[in-house]
Amino acid sequence: MYKNSDGSPVTVYLAGPMSGLPNYNFEAFERYARILRESGYTVVSPHDTAGQATHLPRSWYFRMDFAIIANVDYVFFIPGWYNSVGARAEAIMATEMGVECWSLGRAGLPIGRLRVDGWNLDWTVVPGEGVDPNAN
Repeated sequence: MYKNSDGSPVTVYLAGPMSGLPNYNFEAFERYARILRESGYTVVSPHDTAGQATHLPRSWYFRMDFAIIANVDYVFFIPGWYNSVGARAEAIMATEMGVECWSLGRAGLPIGRLRVDGWNLDWTVVPGEGVDPNAN
């Protein structure tokens, strides 16, 4: 299990595309959440937090997601996240709140830190130490 310096578990929020995708991309979220949990992370995933409800107003989901993001250690972004307006908003808000963002590779593990440059979302992935930059 990944732990913070105070011994508490490392908690991550999983972000990625949902709107307009079949079953709101729940299968992908479940897959990435499983891989990360098996790797020792505590994962908060939006497909779990609303009880898989899909009928609520978009504003409800944003309020909930941003409140959760403010209280996690990291936000991990699944591949294809940059095609999602919601995930881009989460990247901006997490960065503005000082929560570090990481990109996940297709294998399901972090491949690099996202550097989000303000509200224009000029983002880049900075490969992390000990991660495979070719895993995506």
